[in-house]
Amino acid sequence: MAAAAAAAGGGGSGTASPTPRGVSIDVRIFLVVIAAAMAVSFGVGVVFGPTTTAELAAARAMAAQRQQQQQRSLLAAQEVAAGGGTVSMSLPAGTDQKDGATKRVIQPRRRPTAHAVELGARIKNFNESGVNNGKASYEDAGDGNIAQRASAHDSAGGFDDDDEHLPQGQHLLVDIKNVNAEFLNSESRLADAMVSVVESAGLTLLSYHCHSLSPAGVSCVGVLLESHISFHTWPEEGVITLDLFTCGPKPLLPVIRDIEAKFGLPRLKANISAAAAANPTKDDYEEVKTRWAHELRGFRHPRGRKNNYLDDQSDLALWVTSRIDREVKKQIVSTVTPFQRIDIWEVLGADATPTYKEGMKHNLTADDPRWLTNEIASPDSLLFLDGVLQSSISRSASEALVHPGMFAHPHPKRVAIIGGGEGATLREVLKHDTVTEVVMIEIDEMLVDIAEDYFSYLSDCSDLIGSDESCFDDERTTDLYEDGRAYFIDRYGRDAAENTEAKFDVIVLHALLDPEDDDFLTALYRSMSDDGVLSIPVGTAPTIHDPRADRGVYARREKMFKL
Repeated sequence: MAAAAAAAGGGGSGTASPTPRGVSIDVRIFLVVIAAAMAVSFGVGVVFGPTTTAELAAARAMAAQRQQQQQRSLLAAQEVAAGGGTVSMSLPAGTDQKDGATKRVIQPRRRPTAHAVELGARIKNFNESGVNNGKASYEDAGDGNIAQRASAHDSAGGFDDDDEHLPQGQHLLVDIKNVNAEFLNSESRLADAMVSVVESAGLTLLSYHCHSLSPAGVSCVGVLLESHISFHTWPEEGVITLDLFTCGPKPLLPVIRDIEAKFGLPRLKANISAAAAANPTKDDYEEVKTRWAHELRGFRHPRGRKNNYLDDQSDLALWVTSRIDREVKKQIVSTVTPFQRIDIWEVLGADATPTYKEGMKHNLTADDPRWLTNEIASPDSLLFLDGVLQSSISRSASEALVHPGMFAHPHPKRVAIIGGGEGATLREVLKHDTVTEVVMIEIDEMLVDIAEDYFSYLSDCSDLIGSDESCFDDERTTDLYEDGRAYFIDRYGRDAAENTEAKFDVIVLHALLDPEDDDFLTALYRSMSDDGVLSIPVGTAPTIHDPRADRGVYARREKMFKL
């Protein structure tokens, strides 16, 4: 002990070293031991483990079966915990219960189904029951009692089994002002008007509910087989807003007139005398004003949207039907010819102002505030063919299409017009006194007749010296009602016989050329004189915000430019 202490103190410190608390192991020895254990384990597995393919497959199958049983047990425990019941388990499909060998189950590949908008569902039997089905009612506000309407309000009619309902519909919004206050505050009269509109539209009313509000106003909603109709009123302001949505095939635009007739009861002017109010005349009532918007809703097939003239990308939708800020929207003509659909609308924007001619007509002075309103402004008449706005009904647009080409030719005598059935282009051509013959080729004779009825000013040549009242009756004009493309290919195409037809000095085409229609292009080229000029509308000029010309909406035009 003393020797140990002396030895310890020999270092000169006079204190003892602390005793180590752990065992030190050389890391090299540790690695050698681990490697030896792995080698021994591998050797044991090779010597005593399964060696044949069958034994290996059986071992894998047993492992897979144990894993499946563990998963089923876990799912069963979760279901029992959630529902408090018992769950019976069975062997999974593909397991042979005799020898426990597991067969491989091949899951069939899912094939792509049709797009949702192409599926649809046919309603074969409608036997649904709903609230007040066949017994439409409204609530008598104030006392909480519900008064049922008479059986005359029961909606009749059924559902056509052949109608296919897809996830798409039409949405109509209607705002009406200057309406009679008593009417807007009467549940029964409003309910009668709603039922009448539904019946006249050919829709099926399942039930409806109206409720009076305090201090004034009524809210109503009607459940339709096709969807719904609803509205709200402000009696003091004389305003009603209505919403109609349907998923059926019936068009909603014709319903607008019925809505205006049933809900647009005018109110008396505020400044009339009591005597006039007791026995009012037509002039004592305010003018009822209506604004509306129509939209195609839902998930339509892209091809179906493109072919619909009311699609939100069509000119008719952009200029008329989807715009609720129009002060006047009046449908003048809507018809379908063997070649196209023709629509004519009168439109007046909320921010429209009178023209100089209208100002002079109403004797407006320079400081008259009506210069800044649409009070005396006249609506514009717009022509749409298959939903596409025809800018040619504007005299300025026709001038821009015709005169540059006419002046580019040194002495134009023979001119061809392809399209232009409204007559505006013809009028501009006939202004040139060098012209001896104009061949106007229009495929749709009905368009010419309609244009003469509603746009007669476009083809008015009464102010041209030596012409007739109508440009179509001018002795220099030859009207042909046939396909313009076929006309040129038959007479001037590659396969045409040696033609003796006179050449044209100027050709005015009312549509953008298809750069891939080589037959038509060749015929046009062969039909022109040596100094011939071809005039084509190519749309608006691109801006710095547009993509490269050959990549954007003007790609077709760019191809034509490079011919």
